[in-house]
Amino acid sequence: MSIGQPGFTSQEQDSCNPFSFEESSTSPLIEDIDQDGIDMGGISNDERNNGNDEGNNENVGNEANDTQNEDADLHKYAFQRKPRKRTSTIWNDFEEVVDADGSKKIKCNYCLAKFNMPSTGATTQFHRHLKRCTQHQLASKKQMVLSVETVASDCAGSIANFKYDRAKVRELAAHMTPYHKYPFMQMEDVIFNKFMRANTPYWQKITRTTIKNDCISAYEIEKKKLKTFFKSINKVNITTDMWKSSNQKIGYMVVTGHFIDSDWNLQKHVLNFFHVPPTHSGVIAADALQKCFIEWGIEDKVSTITVDNARYNDVALRILKDNFTLKKKLSFGGRIFHVRCCAHIINLLVQDGIKEVKDIYPEAEANRNIVTVKQALYEIYNETVDTIHPSKSDLDIYLDESAFICPDGSTNKFDIMGWWKANTLKFRILSKMAHDILLIPITSVASESTFSADGRVIDPYRASLLPETVQVLLCGADWVRALHGLKKGSETNSGIGCLLYLIDVIASLLSGRLVRERIGPAMLSAVQNGCC
Repeated sequence: MSIGQPGFTSQEQDSCNPFSFEESSTSPLIEDIDQDGIDMGGISNDERNNGNDEGNNENVGNEANDTQNEDADLHKYAFQRKPRKRTSTIWNDFEEVVDADGSKKIKCNYCLAKFNMPSTGATTQFHRHLKRCTQHQLASKKQMVLSVETVASDCAGSIANFKYDRAKVRELAAHMTPYHKYPFMQMEDVIFNKFMRANTPYWQKITRTTIKNDCISAYEIEKKKLKTFFKSINKVNITTDMWKSSNQKIGYMVVTGHFIDSDWNLQKHVLNFFHVPPTHSGVIAADALQKCFIEWGIEDKVSTITVDNARYNDVALRILKDNFTLKKKLSFGGRIFHVRCCAHIINLLVQDGIKEVKDIYPEAEANRNIVTVKQALYEIYNETVDTIHPSKSDLDIYLDESAFICPDGSTNKFDIMGWWKANTLKFRILSKMAHDILLIPITSVASESTFSADGRVIDPYRASLLPETVQVLLCGADWVRALHGLKKGSETNSGIGCLLYLIDVIASLLSGRLVRERIGPAMLSAVQNGCC
């Protein structure tokens, strides 16, 4: 065997590419991204927390192996130059590893981030990384950081050991962005990042691409939870409206679902905010609503739909009513399926003049309307009863009782939902009927108010947003608001307050007699639906 000049290639020359990184955004709320943008390789939080101990143990093991295998090393490098001994102190914090694909990497012993093997042996990038490595900083300080856990009232609660959770930070950032209607670029703002870094040294910048994908992930998570929750709901009432964006020049439809939960709390959620192609005809509107109901799995649970007086709404609801009637899924013969927005009716009355309102309900006609409401209540009650009628029904007992009237000047408002919750056992059948009636919204304000927020989302600077992104931001903001127990300043309870105000206005225009003194709470709600 001819022995030529021995090779002088070093193992460090196997790779000549500088370290690179990719920011993962396929699963934003699950994956983690190091501040330096280095691929974390799917390392778990526990591995990161224990990385320091693992690295130290491995270093000790390496030193022992070096002593035991000294003779083997002499034989290994008999025919080539022995690699120069690494003298930099940086190798106390890093080690060489081999990936599954056979490529050599340099791994941080603290956060377990991996770098490409440098071709020149330079260690500057590793020094830079240690200065910003959170796990290295914690190991250097060797002290526990305490965090104060707060309760819902923002008062101090318990004190516990602090652990920085970047995934939780990104999740809350994905909630904050749609709720406050921040642009995605907000997370890259220079002053904002300086502010966050001044609050915590663990802060890591979130890019606009990452926050967008995080918002989409948060939207999908909350949507899945809401769809699951709807499976336990018997009745869902709908308000809907259409709007044209002045900046995008395209039309949108908003669909809001209203229901009462098991604790007799009125709930509403924006279900969809989607683009509707022109022209806004009744057929297109009906088709869009039908697709929405199927998507959410509530096509068998829709009881009423509240809309304004636009002509295409009459056509759309006539189509939907015919479809629902064929399936025999409408209560009260479908007579309360189409609810006209009370606010629009009042607006038309005001425009026609208050004087015209005074010639509307004279004393005789008001009495006839009360009889009509009472008859409607009995019809609905008979549909609710699935057993043999007793001699005196729940409805008879309820109507025989005197109505509750708040004293003049009282600051306490009558809580009708709380009253029915407290009297559920007393009126077992009637409470079910009240449950279905009281959740019917008498105005489409709940849907129209979404457009005011949309005007701020689709401002002239964000007119290029895709309709799908607009839906994520608008629906996401509504769901985040409910998730954190927040409310809009103008939010009202399903129109009951508006109904009472309407009754007072009409009553004051009549003989001064308060209509609500003459009917009970359940009849009060029936006025908003059956007798209009």
